[in-house]
Amino acid sequence: MTRLSTLLFGLCAGAFAAPWSQDPRPAPAEAPSAQAQAPATAEAKPAVSPRTPHALEGVYELRARMVDGKPDRQPSRGYLAITQRHLFLCLGANGPDPEKPLLRAGVRTWQPVEAFVDGVVQLGWYTDAEGRITVEKKGVAERRRIDPIAGGVRIWNDSRNWLDFERVE
Repeated sequence: MTRLSTLLFGLCAGAFAAPWSQDPRPAPAEAPSAQAQAPATAEAKPAVSPRTPHALEGVYELRARMVDGKPDRQPSRGYLAITQRHLFLCLGANGPDPEKPLLRAGVRTWQPVEAFVDGVVQLGWYTDAEGRITVEKKGVAERRRIDPIAGGVRIWNDSRNWLDFERVE
């Protein structure tokens, strides 16, 4: 039995070491053609320049929450990340009942439109004052006002309720 094991091991090791089981060797590099070495002309297309990020893109931490026109004194935590195409939000605050915190999380695709941001829900949910969870329907479009402010952004719910975020990245 040991001879058979040794023989099988040797065959397997040989098969794995065989050139046909390894990645092919790279072909030798060809010398650049005369056309590739020709100087650039006015007809040549310019190299694609990197995309300039939108002013709202970044990572933010919640700094203040206004409720009914007054600063909310309850502790709240949250983060906002805005990429080229997506807006990620995660918030947590004490609710009226300490056993039922207010929570919100969501992902939206977004696009700036004048002084607003149009978003489409990809995933989202929130809890209400009673602690019930509401799942947002995928594909729902919404328009929000998001203003750049000193060191961050302000997301408006309405004229008396908003969130201030400070840029951390």
